[in-house]
Amino acid sequence: MRNRLQQLRRPLRAAVVPRAKAVLKEPKTPLLSPEAAKKKAAEEKAKAALMLRFSNENSYLNWARNGVLSSGVGVAMYAQEHHRGAQLSGAGLLLLGFGYIGVGSFKYMFYIWRFRKVMATSWPSVIASCSHAAIALGIWLTATASFLESIPLEMDVLLLEEPFIQYLPSRIAQGLIQTYNLQQDEYDAQQQQYGSPPPSVGGRPIDDDE
Repeated sequence: MRNRLQQLRRPLRAAVVPRAKAVLKEPKTPLLSPEAAKKKAAEEKAKAALMLRFSNENSYLNWARNGVLSSGVGVAMYAQEHHRGAQLSGAGLLLLGFGYIGVGSFKYMFYIWRFRKVMATSWPSVIASCSHAAIALGIWLTATASFLESIPLEMDVLLLEEPFIQYLPSRIAQGLIQTYNLQQDEYDAQQQQYGSPPPSVGGRPIDDDE
């Protein structure tokens, strides 16, 4: 009896009922019909092809931009005749510009032809894109060959020797050969006029007007 009274005098503790842990239910993805699944796969494939095409075009534009900038700086340096070695530096930058534009153009055309199925590109689009890159490269080569007609004779002779002439494009090599022949004809005409090598100052022949 005494033990029972002692148990009643003790404060009663509230029974703690363990709470059930909240379980997050993941949203169920609705099942697509076969037609809807095919349509979604086709859209993702077309999107991937478009992104690959844009990536190839951006890469080509970066190569071409670097080539044009290098060529512009090379032309500007080539025009600085009062600086020693400026013409050689300008010719080197022009060669660097050809490397940028040439590599970018060939890389662009190769990727279009190699991954034409992945890019979902038709043959007319492939031909048009490759023609665009080839025409741009041809315009750059023509402009460079026309500019190099005023190249000094010593540099002309250096570029026409082996092994440099092997790595030059045919259009530029023909322009250098024509420039060399024209300068040689002028030199022979002046030599016949004076009866001896024409007078020169600093290696440059003096004209009658001077």
